[in-house]
Amino acid sequence: MSRGLRVFHQPFEDDEEENKRELYTRLQAELAKQFNTQNFQTIKQDNLFDDLDTSNMSLRQELEAKFKALNDNQEKNKIENFRSLGKSKNISFPTTRNWITIDDVYYSNGGKINTQTHEGGYNFGRKNDAGGPTNYGITQNALNEYNNWDSPYRHGFNFPNDVKDLSNEQAKQILDEMYFKRYAIDKLSNKDIARNVFDIIMSTTNNAPSFLADSINQIKGTNFKNQNIISDDLAYYVNKDLTDVEAHRINDLLTQKGMNYYFNSVDKRPQNINNLKGWYNRRKHYYSNPEEFDELYQKLLEEYFRKYGVYYNGQ
Repeated sequence: MSRGLRVFHQPFEDDEEENKRELYTRLQAELAKQFNTQNFQTIKQDNLFDDLDTSNMSLRQELEAKFKALNDNQEKNKIENFRSLGKSKNISFPTTRNWITIDDVYYSNGGKINTQTHEGGYNFGRKNDAGGPTNYGITQNALNEYNNWDSPYRHGFNFPNDVKDLSNEQAKQILDEMYFKRYAIDKLSNKDIARNVFDIIMSTTNNAPSFLADSINQIKGTNFKNQNIISDDLAYYVNKDLTDVEAHRINDLLTQKGMNYYFNSVDKRPQNINNLKGWYNRRKHYYSNPEEFDELYQKLLEEYFRKYGVYYNGQ
């Protein structure tokens, strides 16, 4: 599951509360780099200054001054300096006020199996499995990328080099920063759709935002463009303009597009037949009616095993 693409969020319009979050997130990242620690990811804004190393008073005073100016609404124009820095690196930050978290998409929902259950612990990699060694859903290639990833989202430092040594919490942190936030899934307030997009991205392809846009276009007659991250307009539409029935239909269509991608991947690389049953069961859990999902895909699954069975290693 190599993730070679470097895709980031697009900037938003100015808003004081959003600017605060952008500034705060940026400062967190800078602090984490300066002190070579991941502890700053858990610091709350209210006690940010109390947790700083007081021996570095210039840094503390600089941050206090920035927040005081922002809270007093006296230097709003200076926020643009941080925004410009983000634009220069194609980086910005999620902005929904009631955003969901990695826990909302990683753990089980109402007894349904989600990413944590699907991934499990360490797997050294099956024969003909392109993913290779994997631990808690993180492949060796993904860990290599994370350890060399220059992004304000990255708060993890001194992580192991071998994926086998990765802890569950470290793996979840990578999933949070390099997938959940990187592709702007936290802009979505519909947890079922967010879980589905997240699981497709981290398990197979970062085309999931385009799958979502496509699904909405089909159901609602809209004209959202293909996108590598969830855009402002797409997130707003999902959060504000869908009925519950439409959201279920769109989520089912998103599930189908994910499943169709899996079948196409076997056509391109027949060895992927070894992953097809797992992918099938995985997508089935995100479909509103599992029996209907079987009606759609069971015969096609059998056909693919007849067609590509010579590549199947029986595991």
